[in-house]
Amino acid sequence: PAVLDEPHPLTLFLGFGPSSLDFELRAWVADFDVGLATKSELSVAVQRALAEAGIGVPFPQRDLHLRSVSPEAASEIDRAGRSPAERSGNDD
Repeated sequence: PAVLDEPHPLTLFLGFGPSSLDFELRAWVADFDVGLATKSELSVAVQRALAEAGIGVPFPQRDLHLRSVSPEAASEIDRAGRSPAERSGNDD
């Protein structure tokens, strides 16, 4: 990337997210026109380094618990969770 040596790049720990440790990378470039491309290159390099180190990025997951549902809705939910062959009654 087109990052300048001076001023030195800076990494800041911003805090704890719901499923993350939040950091900010700051760096200077000589030409404003390469700023966006440089940011993209740095992001890809960070992602690649994390993957090589076996570190995955956690994505939020939510579980939905239904307290009550009509029999018709329960039947439709059950039907939607089946494969097309199961829905049509064909097992082959």
